[in-house]
Amino acid sequence: MISKVDILKKRILDDIRQGRLKPDDALYSRHQFMKRFGCSRGSIDTAVKELIAEGYLYGRQGAGTYVANLRPLGTEISRVFVVENFCKSYTADDLTYTSYLVSEIQRRMPCLLYRADEISVNLRHIVRAGSAVIWVRPSLDKMMLIDYLTSARIPQIIIGRRYGNYDYIDTDSRSGLADGLSWLKQHAGPEIAFVARAYNTNFPYIAERQIDFYETCTDLRLTVKPNWRQVSKFDHQEDDLNAVAEALFGGSCCPRGLYVDYCDIVAKLINLAGRRGKFVGRDFFLLAFDRIPELENVPGAGFLAQQFRGLEDCAVSWVTSSDRLGWKKTLKPNFYHWE
Repeated sequence: MISKVDILKKRILDDIRQGRLKPDDALYSRHQFMKRFGCSRGSIDTAVKELIAEGYLYGRQGAGTYVANLRPLGTEISRVFVVENFCKSYTADDLTYTSYLVSEIQRRMPCLLYRADEISVNLRHIVRAGSAVIWVRPSLDKMMLIDYLTSARIPQIIIGRRYGNYDYIDTDSRSGLADGLSWLKQHAGPEIAFVARAYNTNFPYIAERQIDFYETCTDLRLTVKPNWRQVSKFDHQEDDLNAVAEALFGGSCCPRGLYVDYCDIVAKLINLAGRRGKFVGRDFFLLAFDRIPELENVPGAGFLAQQFRGLEDCAVSWVTSSDRLGWKKTLKPNFYHWE
């Protein structure tokens, strides 16, 4: 949660950014603050003191507090904060993804790695001239923090998500799916099966990718039979996967083409299909999103591998660029397949 002081600072910064408070305007009185925002005098004094220290306000001896001329966006970056949305405590595996990004930035300037749930208590360290933030796959509940840093005019970019009008670096799933599904249609025909994880607010890309899938199917004149569309939360993975495998491979009419949008279940689903006498390359062709080691060099299999290292390299370029506004970049996944 954002502290009361930080919420108050955000509201003041929003008034400045939206023009309700202009440079050299007098700040509201303490009484006006308390009436408008319902906050204590102590929180007001702390918020105003911190905004003065951060350069957004200035005081005149005996005359009150006024709005300073804000520094323009895009000023030189001198320190970077990388924010990773870890779901568990730090482990070696947790840090594998961001270690390259952090080390590449550290070659150029100081760079700190934070867990997303640590940001609220570290905002005072971040909201300073010269700071920039790189968000790595933030969940939707971090939007308030992103908005707050925007009000404080801190340069930010998001890797792997697209929220509002914020700058991002993301995977171009639409162009990758066009290649992969064209290959699947060529070998399996125009009717395919679709297996995916149900939408979850912690994984907003699921809906985006499914929209890309259905639009690409329309473009390529592919169809998904109702009973071949298997979307599940996979909360009980073993039972859910058995139900999916039975629906697709348990009867006499089985799909020749299968697209799986949830990489974590691919190897298990292939195994369950094999138990029912259906094998990749012989009985059906398989396309999966993201790199699946178990599919490499398997005839009849293909996958769309996201360019994670490329996304990180783009983030490093953003840090060192002289013009960071309007960065909305996508990288096409690499399509690997075996005949």
